[in-house]
Amino acid sequence: MLIDTHIHLDDQIYQKDLKLLLQKAEKLDIQAFINPGSTFSSNYEILKLTKIFPQIYPAMGVHPYEAESLNEEKFYELKKLCRENYPIAIGEIGLDFHYNFSGHVKQKEVFRDQLKLAEEFDLPVIIHSRKAEEEVVKILKEFKLKGVVHCFSSNWDTAQKFLDLDFFLGITGIITFPKAYDLQEALKKIPIEKILIETDGPYLAPAPYRGKPNLPEYLIYILEKIALIKNLSIIRLKEQIFRNTY
Repeated sequence: MLIDTHIHLDDQIYQKDLKLLLQKAEKLDIQAFINPGSTFSSNYEILKLTKIFPQIYPAMGVHPYEAESLNEEKFYELKKLCRENYPIAIGEIGLDFHYNFSGHVKQKEVFRDQLKLAEEFDLPVIIHSRKAEEEVVKILKEFKLKGVVHCFSSNWDTAQKFLDLDFFLGITGIITFPKAYDLQEALKKIPIEKILIETDGPYLAPAPYRGKPNLPEYLIYILEKIALIKNLSIIRLKEQIFRNTY
């Protein structure tokens, strides 16, 4: 059994054929999906989907792109959503200093607030970190939380910093890209017990479909590439990654 640990099934691109997409994925033994929040309003859309499709599990959170929008009123509303709807994680949260859609100070404030939310509800966290690894690690050290660094695409030195915090690393279709040399080399050293897999759909489709919308069924290409790099059988890898995700 496989679980896609990060996919935005609430994205408009999936809505027309979502039932069919999930059925195709099920035939490939992809049985469950973790859908993290991105915008504040997306959390409500995700909850609607979970009522229709029980294989979709919600994570509640606000992406660092949207940090400026998370005022005090919305934060308490997010807290209320968590209390009433039992998400399985807080996410997608973190820091993104690449696009700077929100100011760095505000991003760090919102990141800490959502980490406190995870502490309060005793939940793991789904971390977004782009061009901000040092700050993310520094802030995570203020808390005693566990979770996953989603879409990990960096080198071994960065991997070690997150592994030292006992975090899992989420591997996406980036691993299949020819120029992802640093990630591929890092993966050779990352313990199999600390790997999760994710599509991050509709983004980051693996090499055969790069540039096209990412579909749940493409999780298989990520699994196959990891198995090749780690010199493991698909069955062995599937079993371990399922245990890691659980």
